[in-house]
Amino acid sequence: MTKNINILWKTISVVFHPLVVPLYFVLFYYYFTRDIILPGEMNFVLYSMAISTLIIPLLIISVLKKLRMVESMSLRTVGERRLPILAVCVLLGAAMYKMTGYASKEIMVPIMGMEIALVVLYISLWWGKISIHAMATSGVAVAVFILLYSWGYTLEVAWIPVVVSILVYDIVVISRMEQGCHTPREIILGTVVGISSQVISFLVWG
Repeated sequence: MTKNINILWKTISVVFHPLVVPLYFVLFYYYFTRDIILPGEMNFVLYSMAISTLIIPLLIISVLKKLRMVESMSLRTVGERRLPILAVCVLLGAAMYKMTGYASKEIMVPIMGMEIALVVLYISLWWGKISIHAMATSGVAVAVFILLYSWGYTLEVAWIPVVVSILVYDIVVISRMEQGCHTPREIILGTVVGISSQVISFLVWG
């Protein structure tokens, strides 16, 4: 029974890994948006995000693992996280530059929030460790809420994605705690960074 529970927690951590959470958000945006979508825009944004936040970072981590610079794909220590996180910061920034003028401002604002969170995360690595899972899922939950509110969706429709995003956050942070990956302090710090980065982005550029 204990083994099955551990497998469940690990599966949740992988399914909602910070490298794939941005792609889930992009899919959410294009499903619910009331903005005008240019032909090919969704595919272009998905492709750009996948390359910058998933494919290249995975390749980098794989190379670092082969060079024995990181112990595992989980990047458990602060030292192991610095180079991959810096790479994602640069790659996402490049993707944003590429998408500017093509993707709508509505989706660029929450992506900017992700970039802010990554920069804060990288800086924080010189002082300690925070939960990237908590940062990613809490940030997306807030972005989902803000966008649905700005689009004027009724409660009958809006409550489903909002509740789902909150439940995902809850399940993910519980899984990280149960696996012994993070302390409550690291979870809280990750959550604060994720939420505040999105709020700042929407207040400044929204």
